[in-house]
Amino acid sequence: MPEKHIILGAHVTERVQNAAEVQRLLGEYGRCIRTRLGMHHLDVEGRAPCGVVVLEMTGDEGECRELKRRLELLPGLEVQEMVFEH
Repeated sequence: MPEKHIILGAHVTERVQNAAEVQRLLGEYGRCIRTRLGMHHLDVEGRAPCGVVVLEMTGDEGECRELKRRLELLPGLEVQEMVFEH
């Protein structure tokens, strides 16, 4: 059976407070992240209080699901998922 193509999107609010833990988790699960795109939104004063991280997942589906679950536990994060079955 072909591999699923899993895309995770995480909206990070209060980016300054959450950035270190998000970075730590992404590093811990780096072996199952094929592509990572980070976008921040500047406010009128040039600060970036929130952002979006898009992850193209690869490898073991269980590990991908575990990363999603752990991201969802962080305060100030909303995680969405798209799954393409080939």
